[in-house]
Formats: sequence, C-alpha cells, structure tokens
Amino acid sequence: MLSRADVYAHTALWEGAPMTLLAAMGLGRPVVARRVPALESLGLPGPVGTPGEPAAEAVAPLTHGPGEGTDERPAELFLEHSPERRRTMLRHVYGQ
Repeated sequence: MLSRADVYAHTALWEGAPMTLLAAMGLGRPVVARRVPALESLGLPGPVGTPGEPAAEAVAPLTHGPGEGTDERPAELFLEHSPERRRTMLRHVYGQ
C-alpha cells in the first residue's frame, strides 16, 4: 500500500523513527511529519507543529511539487536507518 501512496503523513506525537516513515523515505515518497524532538533530531525537512497542519503539507507536494532540497535528506535518512544498517548496528551492540 505504501508503494502506491503519493505522500506519507505521519501524525504520531510520540513515535521516534517508525519503520513506515523510513520505508516511505526509501520509496522516495514525500513525508509530512509532526514537529517532535525525535523526528527533528533526524533532520527531516518541513516538520509541522499542529495536528491541523499535516493535511495542508501533505497536499502541497501534490499540487506544487516537492520543495527545494527535500529529496536529499530523506534519502540520506533512509540509508542511515536502512534494514541492513540497523541489522549491522544491532549485531555490533550485542557483540555478534
């Protein structure tokens, strides 16, 4: 389903870097997410502050195209948090 989406809107207030958000970035989908510390620390472009803002932000890439510079950081984040990288880091942490 995510591969058929035009935009991924992540509305959770307390979730860090969920798999669905990372998968959307890996698929090159525009991501709209709440402005929360966990996601701000990732450097995700264009976080929104209130629950009402994601709808407008989600529609913007569909009507105006992606914003300037929005393609680089999501691709970098996906690589930094890819399944392979997480697997390698977990093996390192647990000494395997």
